[in-house]
Amino acid sequence: MTLRKNKPSKKNTMLDFIKENQSSDPLAKQEAIAQTNIHAFKYTDEYNDQVIKYNNNLKNLNPLYSSIQPLHEILVRFYLHEPTKVGGLVMPFKQHVPVKTKSGVDGYQEVESDFPFRLKAVVVAAPESNQLKAGDEVMLSRRAIQMNVIGNGANAEIRVEQGFVHPDSMMHDCPTDLTNEHYGYALIQYHEVKAKV
Repeated sequence: MTLRKNKPSKKNTMLDFIKENQSSDPLAKQEAIAQTNIHAFKYTDEYNDQVIKYNNNLKNLNPLYSSIQPLHEILVRFYLHEPTKVGGLVMPFKQHVPVKTKSGVDGYQEVESDFPFRLKAVVVAAPESNQLKAGDEVMLSRRAIQMNVIGNGANAEIRVEQGFVHPDSMMHDCPTDLTNEHYGYALIQYHEVKAKV
């Protein structure tokens, strides 16, 4: 009895596979990568519209926050960077954040961020002795939008260093959903305000 060998008529190599699946269009390749990215579904035209709506309504102060009377710091709410579009895709906002390496030396890494804060903000509340008043637009220093990384690896999260949520919100950290009424606030030092705009 002889065994029948199932030999393919043509033997494909790994190089043949790469040539077949390689796209000559870099934009199409980038879109394919973005579609497979789990975070890509957040960055849609709807997200873009939410950012625009957020920025347009920023001067409509929430009474819960505007009723606060800070003693020394200034309560602000940040404007957001509007997302950029590349080939119909809404690209995520990325920023450099400090991270610790295994050797303990601090380094910086570019990561996607749920906090695309600009250096422009609206004053929500200020001490009575301060010349800034609720509704003023201000330009801030980079220190005002500093982010921290908490945790390691896949468990790492970005936090707003000077972020603020109202005590009655029952939240411990700043929300990442920009449609949340408690999103985008920080309690900053007066010297971090560079100018009124």
